Amino acid sequence: MELYSVTLADINKALEPKKNVDPSQYLPEWLGTEFLKSFLLEEANKLPAYRTGIYLHIPLQSDNFGKEKPVPWCAMYNNSRDELLVLRKTLTELLEKDFIRVNKSSAGAPVLFVKKPVKKTKYLGYIIDVNKGISMETRKVEAIKEWEAPKTIKGVRGFLGFANFYRMSIKDYSNLVLPLTQLTQKDVPFVFDEKCQKAFEHLKELFIESPILANFDPDRRTVVEPDASNWAVGGVLLQYNDTGILKPVAHFSKKNLPAECNYPIHDKELLASICCLDEWDAK
Repeated sequence: MELYSVTLADINKALEPKKNVDPSQYLPEWLGTEFLKSFLLEEANKLPAYRTGIYLHIPLQSDNFGKEKPVPWCAMYNNSRDELLVLRKTLTELLEKDFIRVNKSSAGAPVLFVKKPVKKTKYLGYIIDVNKGISMETRKVEAIKEWEAPKTIKGVRGFLGFANFYRMSIKDYSNLVLPLTQLTQKDVPFVFDEKCQKAFEHLKELFIESPILANFDPDRRTVVEPDASNWAVGGVLLQYNDTGILKPVAHFSKKNLPAECNYPIHDKELLASICCLDEWDAK
């Protein structure tokens, strides 16, 4: 229990509206005088001053009378509605900032959106495949295979930092990792016992054998399966594929707060549902 005293004057002072303070007054003198202008929004929306030799004019081939030959005409490339909306928004913003201007050249080319021929790409440690789904990078899986059991708290934190990044791929992650997270708590002696070793090896196996997650499709029927235990809540986000089979899209889990551990089971189940909807930003 904490005891403290407070007066109405203190409360009124704390509730007073904050005054706008110019942050530039806290900058070093050399930065505030010489470079501050470079950070102003109006300067960011301007093109740099004209520089001789930077801008290039490409002369077109001329006919016998010295007149530039007309370029072949072609219609606008076929774009989808979504592409046209993005294109219009982008062009409007750039025109308003004078970053571009209406092209009056006879050699003007239409804007072209080019789809990448490759159907998969690497993104933040994941392989995103249009046809197959989302999986871990191969080199990350190989790193997990070679990971030795940690012998210090720093080693446990290093493994958990790596594992937490990929927790979306592992069902019931918070429950599985609980023996390891308990080692990182304050004033807890470091004893990497058999329970911790089993949790470590089991997590390695799950990461190596982690299933490929399906790509989320907003037009497909979506199912959320929440679950709760004494120490954690979680759930699985699933969607029906073309054959009517439920495929996992993402996993979620969260360790309960001490007060949440005392909830009755029906409240824990409700907490799991709320946390899942909040995690996946349900509207």
